[in-house]
This record gives sequence, structure tokens and C-alpha cells, in this order.
Amino acid sequence: MKVDKTTFYKGQFFKAIRAFCSVVENGSFSSAALDLETSQPALSLQVQTLEQHLNTILFERKGPKIQITPDGKQLYEMAKPIVASVQSLPEQFLNSREELSHGDLKIVGGETALLNLLPDILKTFCQQYPAIRIITQSTIVKDIPNLLMSDEADFAIGSLSTENDDLLFYPIFEFSPILIIPVNHPLTKFTEGEITLREIAQYGLIVPPEHSYTWWAVRFIFQQHQLECPIRLTVSSSEAAKRYVKAGLGIAIVTEACQLDDPEITGISMEHYFPKRHYGLIQRRGKFLSPQALKFKKLVLNVGK
Repeated sequence: MKVDKTTFYKGQFFKAIRAFCSVVENGSFSSAALDLETSQPALSLQVQTLEQHLNTILFERKGPKIQITPDGKQLYEMAKPIVASVQSLPEQFLNSREELSHGDLKIVGGETALLNLLPDILKTFCQQYPAIRIITQSTIVKDIPNLLMSDEADFAIGSLSTENDDLLFYPIFEFSPILIIPVNHPLTKFTEGEITLREIAQYGLIVPPEHSYTWWAVRFIFQQHQLECPIRLTVSSSEAAKRYVKAGLGIAIVTEACQLDDPEITGISMEHYFPKRHYGLIQRRGKFLSPQALKFKKLVLNVGK
């Protein structure tokens, strides 16, 4: 039978070499067939085809017994490491992905998330994977979907102002709303649950950018209670709002994610008016994640457990 070398090389050659090596290692065609989960006739045909292709005899067949020929021994020594390497390729590939510790990872988010939530996460991540370079970029919340959908970032840390079917959101942190005021402000006489929107409306509010979640929530809640929302200043972020409150330019409603680490300002809970807010990990739905990104995602999601 004439062997079509082109067809043989397209897919049958490695199978035949693997079959040959299995026969050598198992000592018989029947045992090799069981090992490869195929039939003995099919295995015999593969070895015969290989012999025809190489124009040699690989086994001497003496009844039920077989004996490898000198050419067979030479071929086995050459083929054994190749077959072993190919068979272990899937495991090697998975291990290489697991052990990969170089590359870039880009994370975006609002200032509040990048300054107050991300540092502890990155500290742990960088200790475990010091060779992975982290790139962070501050942005406003409404721009997060565009950055993720265009693959300009691997992940975002923060919250979503509206639901988005194109994004996956993994909530990790939950923060209560608070009113932040200078420590000498007249509103400090009120305790949690006592302060009203009418009292707050007497003072100028400092809010994050227009159409941010906080900007929308403050206006909506005031309108619900038929009160004019007293916005005095619109600033770049909730973090910036803290600075302006400290400077005495107004008061602000933010979340506890804005850590109050300044003795000159204080916070009063506003849970009786505003809902709690979730912050977490955001990614594009269906995005292929690099090994670096998978490691980061695993670490972040473990934070929330």
C-alpha cells in the first residue's frame, strides 16, 4: 500500500509514533491498545503505516511475541522525548500560566477608590508578584465603562452609577453615606439620625462632578423631600470635597470610603436618607484575562470573603 506522505504528515504521523512508543513500552500490541484506548487492529495499522513511511521494519513478529529491531530501537530513542514532551504540553502550558509573574496590569477608578481602597490590595499583590508592573489611572465614574469597553484598562475599582449589561461588577466593600463638616460647624450639635435635610439645606453643599453618582443621589433625595438642593461648589471628586470642607467653603455628603483622617473635619451618618453604596471590582464581560489579571482578580475577590 502506498502511503500519501502529505496526508500522513497532516495528522497521522504523531499518532503513529505515539502508537509505536506505546508498543515498545508495553511489550505488546494488545497492552498498548488498552493504554491508548484504541483497538488492536487500528494500532497495528498505525505501526505498519509508520514502517512503510520510513521504509523499515520496526518489530520482528514471532507469533504472539514481538521483538524490536535495531532500527526500532534507534527510532524509539529519538521519538521517546518528543512524545513525552508533546503529551505533557497541556500541563506545562497551564503551569506556565500559573507561574507567570511578569507583565503589566492597568487599573482605573475614581480618586476615592484609588486612594482609600486600592493601596492595601496592591501592597499584598506587589508582595506576591513584585515583577508585575501596576499602572493606575484616576477617572470619573461615568468614564469607567468606556475605558473598560475599549480595553484601555483591565479592571476598575469603584462603583457603577447605573447597571450595565456589558460589565461585570463584583461588590466587595459596602459604605454608609455621611455628612462631612468642620469640627466647629453648627451642625455638629446633631447626632446620627437627628439631622434633617432641611437643616442641611441652610448651608452650601460641595458635590463631586455633575452626573456622578453622588451628584445625582444628593439632588434626587433633596427633590424627593421637596427641598432646593443647595449646591455651592462642584469639585473634581469626593476626595477634593474633603479639602474644601476643611477650608470652610461648605459641607459635603460622601460615603465612608472617603476616610476621615483629618482632625479638623468630622462625619455624621446619613443612612436615614441615603442608601449604602457598594464598591468593588469591575471588568468587561467576556474579556480575556491575562495570567496577571487572573491573579489580581483572585486576590481582590478573596478580600471580600
